[in-house]
Amino acid sequence: TLAEEWLSTLQQWANTPPIPAVRQPVPSPFLISQPIPSSQANGLIGREQELAQLVATWTIGSLTSTLLLGPPLIGKTSLINAAVQATRGRANVFFVPVDRGSQVLPPATVLLLSICQRVCADANVPVPGIEDPFWLMDPFQQFDRFFSEAVRQLGETPIVIVVDSVDALENAAMVPGVLSECIEHLLLRIRLPQVVFTFVTRLPPEYWQQTPNHPLLRLCSRRRLEVLDTRSVTQSMQARRIELARQI
Repeated sequence: TLAEEWLSTLQQWANTPPIPAVRQPVPSPFLISQPIPSSQANGLIGREQELAQLVATWTIGSLTSTLLLGPPLIGKTSLINAAVQATRGRANVFFVPVDRGSQVLPPATVLLLSICQRVCADANVPVPGIEDPFWLMDPFQQFDRFFSEAVRQLGETPIVIVVDSVDALENAAMVPGVLSECIEHLLLRIRLPQVVFTFVTRLPPEYWQQTPNHPLLRLCSRRRLEVLDTRSVTQSMQARRIELARQI
């Protein structure tokens, strides 16, 4: 019968391993070049000025929180990695990947918890997880309590917290500016001179300007947050990336 033929065909398909139609990576037509491995590109291409500016914000005497913005594949991660190498031994850099939140905690609380857990782990300060009700009742007070103790344990060495990327969390928060209010709390309420933040975003300043009196814009206008724009790409940088891509 027709049903038996269908069943026999489905069983044959189930027992036959799939054969991929594409056996090699397909280059994207929308990119100047494919991403260059750091081993091939020495981690950075033509970003000496931006690197010096970022390293300065991570250095004692000029510690400043930064908003690092640029489109995907422009070199933001490579720039951060180069800054980490340049400040090795002079700053404790903590990379905090984004978490879009959970069914229990909102994105802003998840960001506070992620930062707290990352820094406290290095300082050997035990921090309760999401099962602790205080993260729901008063996440800012909970964060301040454990984060301040961790910073005290780490000493006077500058602490740089890199959050990548804030726009994903901003979108997960659903309400424009809600997550940025959390960032505003981190920069204004935490009065620890050795702590600075670097927030990474793919969104241009025009996005933040869509929300009147956006917290990020207020922070920039009050010079509590320095903007480091990596959107500009010179012809020499493009040529160098294409040359390296052809050598791979």
